[in-house]
Amino acid sequence: MTGALASVGVSVLSNHTAVPMVGIMAGTSALALLLLLVGRRQITEQVAVPVGQLAEPVH
Repeated sequence: MTGALASVGVSVLSNHTAVPMVGIMAGTSALALLLLLVGRRQITEQVAVPVGQLAEPVH
């Protein structure tokens, strides 16, 4: 879904240069960084895993 939205954005802004693609890539990178930073603030407690033991994924 996000790839399709990026493709639409590039085609709407198309001016036969690389600028629309670079703009979409920069915008999505900035959005990803924002989501990472906001998400890290939401995690308030650490999970302790004993040394030598692998953490099992929780589903």
